[in-house]
Amino acid sequence: SEANASDVASIPYASMGVRDTLYLMGAVTDAVVIGTNDIDVRGDLAGKELTIDATGLNVGLNVNSKTGIKIYGGTYTNATVSNISIEGTSEIETFNLIATNSGNQNVQHLDDTIAIHNNITATGGFDDGISGHERSNITLNGEDTNISGNNQGVNIIEHCVVNINCNIGANTSEDVSITNNFGSGVATANLNNCSVGVVIANRGCKVVLNNANMQPSVK
Repeated sequence: SEANASDVASIPYASMGVRDTLYLMGAVTDAVVIGTNDIDVRGDLAGKELTIDATGLNVGLNVNSKTGIKIYGGTYTNATVSNISIEGTSEIETFNLIATNSGNQNVQHLDDTIAIHNNITATGGFDDGISGHERSNITLNGEDTNISGNNQGVNIIEHCVVNINCNIGANTSEDVSITNNFGSGVATANLNNCSVGVVIANRGCKVVLNNANMQPSVK
């Protein structure tokens, strides 16, 4: 209910059904953990747009092994580690999220997550705008995507796959960085119909270009 909008620990996930909508509104300073599958999370209610200010918290919004999650809008900022962390076997699609000024990465993907981000803003991260580890599969879509002003725009390691269908640039170190630390397998970046500034690929990596412009750096 709106009356309890700031009491994020008491969200009644057990009573929510498939494609029910959870509205998160206004200023929230506690971490939000998504606690069920197959729901829509909306932070874009006009006049009551969500801001999760995670100052002093490791993570602002956490999705761990939840599937069928769609998140619309909201600003996620100032986390010590990750403004948004997607973990486990989660499957998630986001629309028009703003993640800024994290102490490490703005949006983290771990384990076997599958994530599609449409028109995401990920700016001002001390390290990465978008980060992927282990076997995550990440897709970035949309002409309004803004991944800039981070140390690295997109940073994937181990066996991740990132599908980049949008322009990325103006990050401090690299715009896309790919490293495979496992010693086997491949980390892959697919760049489609886009322009990306500096792309650095280290050992055990593959970069696939389809009508893409980039400045390569291969090590």
